[in-house]
Amino acid sequence: MGTYPGEYAIKVSGLTKYYGENQALGGLDLEVGRHTIYGIIGPNGAGKTTLLKIVAGIIRPTAGEVSVLGYSLREEPERVKALIGYLPEKPRAYDALTVREFLEFIGELYSIPSDVFTERVEEYSKAFGLAGYSRFFMGSLSKGLLQRALLAAIFVHEPQIYLLDEPFHGLDPSGIWQLRRLLREKGKLGATVLVATHILDLAEKLCDRIAIINQGKILIEGTPQGLGEATGGEGSLEGAYLKLLGEEP
Repeated sequence: MGTYPGEYAIKVSGLTKYYGENQALGGLDLEVGRHTIYGIIGPNGAGKTTLLKIVAGIIRPTAGEVSVLGYSLREEPERVKALIGYLPEKPRAYDALTVREFLEFIGELYSIPSDVFTERVEEYSKAFGLAGYSRFFMGSLSKGLLQRALLAAIFVHEPQIYLLDEPFHGLDPSGIWQLRRLLREKGKLGATVLVATHILDLAEKLCDRIAIINQGKILIEGTPQGLGEATGGEGSLEGAYLKLLGEEP
């Protein structure tokens, strides 16, 4: 997986983002250890998508610093982007490309050797149930299939950092199982995953650590079980979430 200078896979310091007069992030600090599957959960508008977009280099923060594997996003944006595979909350692609052409575009973009590319396409097309869709246009795919194709493209790239915004949305149970399996596998091989999701039970089963975020700030972070115990949530992530956000029935 390579040698990199940073102690953390992702380090965010004092991250602030305004959209006009509306504050999306308010001085947020976050440290994600290497080889970690780290979950970000919170209500709509909490700042999850903004955080991932900033780390991915899609939008710029109003203030604060981001480093990925020791490289400053502000000073070395291209180097950081080369390390990242990003899945947006609302998936989009080149509608006029077929699935195969889209994957070939990714292969060329990241200069993946042809033999390695062929092997990866076969592996991840099978994993995400795309084998029969290689000649389908991206613009013709259902939301679930488009999600699968974009995920396959990220895995074909095999980045050091996976930034996934609601990756389970639109996937059937088989797709969810495959994605969980692959993410755990990549974590064991040295990759790091930062995933934002509304699905608490999946976050609890998948993630090594989790941060609960609201109004652009982290309320608490820790292991899934530790969050439940720390908040009196009876050891469950759902209990911790509801208690912290004042949504207990």
